[in-house]
Amino acid sequence: MDTEVLKGKMLEYGKAKVQIKHLEDRLEELKPEIVGGIQVIAPDDGIVDTDFGIFTVSEKRTYQYSEEVEDLTKRLKALKRDQEATGEATYDTKPSLRFDEKIII
Repeated sequence: MDTEVLKGKMLEYGKAKVQIKHLEDRLEELKPEIVGGIQVIAPDDGIVDTDFGIFTVSEKRTYQYSEEVEDLTKRLKALKRDQEATGEATYDTKPSLRFDEKIII
């Protein structure tokens, strides 16, 4: 692939990443309003069927653990870091692409 083609693909990639970030931010802004509206108009089942999709409000569990579990979690993370540092833990590598926005697109 020549340099100009690669630059074009990189520009397209960068623009797409920026658009995704903006869209994700907008989704987070819209979510509470939509959830609130659905809870008002469909309080029994939390489902609204539209021309472009079905929206469902459901309960999501989040857990708060005891101090004992939190301590064990911290100890496990520390043990993992130690094994990574000493080479006892093994790893695989694969190519990864990182994009840092430089210009406003």
